[in-house]
Amino acid sequence: VGMTLSTARPHVVRAMLEAICFQTKEVLDAMQHDSNLKLTTLRVDGGATANSLLMQMQADILGTPVLRPADQESTALGAALAAGLAVGVWDESFIFKPQHDDSSATTFAPTLTPEQVAPRYRRW
Repeated sequence: VGMTLSTARPHVVRAMLEAICFQTKEVLDAMQHDSNLKLTTLRVDGGATANSLLMQMQADILGTPVLRPADQESTALGAALAAGLAVGVWDESFIFKPQHDDSSATTFAPTLTPEQVAPRYRRW
């Protein structure tokens, strides 16, 4: 596992954050391979996105910008849009319009090279 008596809480927390990022990389690599499409930006939402260190680590590990919207709970918006569609409040043309405004989003740009990330990913 790599833990010793000198392993402290910050080491464990960082390992946990890296694991989240590497798992995401694994899934996105498979999706890109299967679809023959290249990920140019990862849009994120949910509670974990409030952690700026995690978002920067994700950008570094993916080698792709990570975009965090000002409203980090897109799931609630999606549920509201689906409910409104189901009861006829709006039609599909409204649903399929972009519902995000990137002007207030935070973008985390990669700061590591693929050569810096590769050995860490292999060890994971």
